[in-house]
Amino acid sequence: MAQAGSSRYNRGVSSKRPLIVASLLALGVALLTLVPYLLASRMTAAGHTFSGFLINPLDGFSYLAKMRQGAQGSWLFTLPYAAEPGPPALTFTFYLFLGHLASWLHLSTLAVFHAARLLSFTFMGLMAFLFLRRCNLESRWVWVGYALVLFGSGLGWIAGPLGLLGSDLLIPESIPFAAGLVNPHFPFAFGLVAAAGALALRPAGRRETIGAGFVIGLLLGAILPFAALSLLAILLVWKGVEWWIARPRPPLGGGMLSAKNGLIAALAVGSLPWIAYDYWLTRSHAVLAIWNAQNQTPSPPPWSYVAGFGLPLAFAVVGAWGSRAWSRPAGRLLITWVVVNALLLYAPFNLQRRFTLGLFLPLAALAAYGLQVVVTARPHLNWLPSAVVLLSLPSNLILTAAGVSLAAAGSSEITLTAAEAAGYRWAAGNLHGSPLLLAASRTGNRLPAFADVRVLIGHPFETPASADRQAEVEALYRRAGEPGWRDLLEKRGIDYVVVGPYESDLLADGVRPNLTVAYRNQGFMIYSVGSP
Repeated sequence: MAQAGSSRYNRGVSSKRPLIVASLLALGVALLTLVPYLLASRMTAAGHTFSGFLINPLDGFSYLAKMRQGAQGSWLFTLPYAAEPGPPALTFTFYLFLGHLASWLHLSTLAVFHAARLLSFTFMGLMAFLFLRRCNLESRWVWVGYALVLFGSGLGWIAGPLGLLGSDLLIPESIPFAAGLVNPHFPFAFGLVAAAGALALRPAGRRETIGAGFVIGLLLGAILPFAALSLLAILLVWKGVEWWIARPRPPLGGGMLSAKNGLIAALAVGSLPWIAYDYWLTRSHAVLAIWNAQNQTPSPPPWSYVAGFGLPLAFAVVGAWGSRAWSRPAGRLLITWVVVNALLLYAPFNLQRRFTLGLFLPLAALAAYGLQVVVTARPHLNWLPSAVVLLSLPSNLILTAAGVSLAAAGSSEITLTAAEAAGYRWAAGNLHGSPLLLAASRTGNRLPAFADVRVLIGHPFETPASADRQAEVEALYRRAGEPGWRDLLEKRGIDYVVVGPYESDLLADGVRPNLTVAYRNQGFMIYSVGSP
C-alpha cells in the first residue's frame, strides 16, 4: 500500500512539474521585461528623468492618472483631460483598483503599475501553457508553442527596411511579449482569454468550469469588453461547427446543459452586463460619447498583419492544412479562432485593431502543429523550431531597444526634464480641488498623472474635440500679454497657466504671462490666474 501511495504521489509530482517549469519561465520572462526599463532609467540623458514608459507613454500617463483617482479613494472615474468632464462614471475599474492598491500598500502608482504588469505577464504565460496542453500536441511541441507565445513576434524587423510597417511593431497587444511590456491590462486580458480557451477544451462533463467561466467573463467584460465580445463570438461559432459535425441532432433539449454550453453561458452572463453598460455609457454620457466617437484605431492593411505575424502565421497555415487539424475539436477551435478573429479585424467597429489581442495564441498552437508536420516528414530539419523562435525575436528586441535609445538621447517622448519633474511634484503637493490648467498637450497629458488637476487638452482621444482644444490652447498662449487676457482666462474657467519646455514655443517672442507666479523653477513656471 505504501508503494502504491508513493507511486500516486510521484505521478502527481510528475504531472505538476511542467506547470511549475512553465510558471517559472513565464515569471522569468516577465522579470526580463524589467531589464530595458532599468537600462532606460540608468541611461537617461543628464538633466532628464525617465518617465517609466518605453512604449506609448501617451496612454501610460493616462493609466497613471486613472490610478491616481483610485489612490485618492474613488471607485468612479472622472475624465481629467477635459475642462468639463461630466459626471463620474463606473469605468476603468482595473486601473482604479490598482490605484486603491497603491494607496493600501503605500507605494507609488508607477511601482504598482509595473508590479501588476509583471504579475499579469506571468498569469498570461501560465494560462497560455494550460491552453497549449489541451491542444493535442506532443510534449515537445507544447514547449515550442509556448516559446513562441513567450518570445515570438513577426517579421516587422524585415518589413520595416522595405518600407512596410508590420503590425508587430505597430500594435503591441497583437504580440504577447509586447503586450506584457507595455501595460498590465493587455497581458491580464490575454491570460483570461487563454484560460477560457483551456476551459473550453476540458473533457465533457466538467461542470465546475461554469463558475470559472463566470469569473472570466466578469473580469474580461470590466477590463476589455471588446475582448469578451470576440471570445464569445469565437466560442459560439466553434460550438456551431461542433454541432454541425456531430449531426444528427440530439433529442430535443439534449445537450443544452453540457459543460461547453454552460461555459459559454457563464461567460455571457459575466461579461454581457459590462458590455451593455459600456455601450450605454458611451452614448448617454455626453463627454465619454465624444471620446468614444473620436477613439479610432482601425486595422492596417492585411499585408501589415501578414508581416506582423510572420513565421508563426506561415507555419500555422502549414499546421492547419498538413496536420489535419480540422479532424479534432481542438484543431477546429484553433482554426475557428483565427478565422473569426481575422474577420473581426475588419468589422465596422472603431477599435478594429484591438481584436488582435489573443490572436497570437491559436497561431502559435497551429504553428507548433505545422512545425511538427515538417520535422516529422524531414527529420534533418530538427533545427527548424529553434530557428523559427530565434527569427521571431528581433521585432521584440527592436521595440525594447528603441525605448532605451530614446531615453539615452533624452527624448521628450519618454523623458521629463528635471525642471518639469520638479514642477509636477510641486503641483502634486499644492494644487487641490481639481483646478483647470492651461498647458501644452504633452504637459497636459502628464500633469493629471501627478496632481489632482484638469487640463484643456492632454490626450488625442480622451480630450473631447481634441483638435478644437489644441487650436484653443495655441490661441490662448499667442494672446498672452494682450489687454484683457486675464479676463479671457477667467471666463474660460482657467485657474493656472503653465509655462514649461513645451509651452515656451507657443508664446510670442519675449512674452511672459502678466500673472501671479505660483511656482518658479528654471525652465518651468506655474502662474495663478486669480487676482494678484
